[in-house]
Amino acid sequence: MKFRDMSTEMTEQEIITALYMICPDSLYKRYKREKGYISVWYSLPNDTETDKHHLELLPDNVYIFDNETEQELTDGDAFFRYHQLTVAKGYSYLWKGNPFII
Repeated sequence: MKFRDMSTEMTEQEIITALYMICPDSLYKRYKREKGYISVWYSLPNDTETDKHHLELLPDNVYIFDNETEQELTDGDAFFRYHQLTVAKGYSYLWKGNPFII
């Protein structure tokens, strides 16, 4: 498998799947492709404000922003499932420049 640039090649369905892996009770709003990552906006049940929550999907990391508070997702089930997705789809940096891949 070859490395794929997720910021240009990841489909909207894959973005939504990643969001629900990280935050299962979220309600998807929209996304925006940036250079090297994807920003995803969502709401939670009973939210009164829009654009209150968003996360940034990177090839091997996830940053969650709630009320301007930044948190890096570094462990746990959600991080493990997200990392599985990025490796399986070729978006992880594990694939980039790996000499053992044919």
